[in-house]
This record gives sequence, C-alpha cells and structure tokens, in this order.
Amino acid sequence: FPCTVHRCSRVGPRGFSRRDHLTEHLRSYHQQNIPKRAPGQRSAPQSFIN
Repeated sequence: FPCTVHRCSRVGPRGFSRRDHLTEHLRSYHQQNIPKRAPGQRSAPQSFIN
C-alpha cells in the first residue's frame, strides 16, 4: 500500500505491506484526522462474512 500524500517517500518497495500500517502512518506522520472504528464495528459488510 503506497502512501497517497504528495512527495511522501513511502511508495513502491518502501510502501506498506498492511493497510493498517499505512493508516497509522497517515495519522502520525502526516497528522491526518482518520477516525478509528467504533468498538464492535466490522470492517467488511455482514453480507461478505460467512
């Protein structure tokens, strides 16, 4: 997962192998206000989980 912020060096092989690591990078390094999920909230719609 590459960082989507213009001029950030975390792209290509220096990107992130996990989306949650990219999200934490955006929150901490770029100070983006990305809300955390509410407790018990699922990341995928119920129809996709069996």
